[in-house]
Amino acid sequence: MERFSEIEFYNLITDMLITIGGKVNLSGFLFTKDAIMYMFKNNCKHGKLTTEVFPAVAIKNEVQNVMIQGCIRTFVNNIWNNGKREDITKVFKTYRKVDPPTIGEFLAYMVETLKKDFFVYENSIYHI
Repeated sequence: MERFSEIEFYNLITDMLITIGGKVNLSGFLFTKDAIMYMFKNNCKHGKLTTEVFPAVAIKNEVQNVMIQGCIRTFVNNIWNNGKREDITKVFKTYRKVDPPTIGEFLAYMVETLKKDFFVYENSIYHI
């Protein structure tokens, strides 16, 4: 097992988002990374987006919850409409819908993909 620092893990999330067509110049890019990190570290389900995840990301970035949700939605739609579909399906092996994923589906797929290779133990991130 290899221990990852939060920065290394955060950079891995960055690479995954860029691979599927994420644009770093969109404000949703940062908020999406923060949401994925929060959900992964806190074993949070996508049903808790509006009550737990968005408020935590908003506090971290000193913005309102509504801004987080809107920016992530725009970011996800941008990836779906402008990204490389073959790369998206490589990351989300089980996603087969024609429509873009919801924010919750997108974040859940990202977290589940990461959980296949990483886990959290005593607040540290490890590679399996």
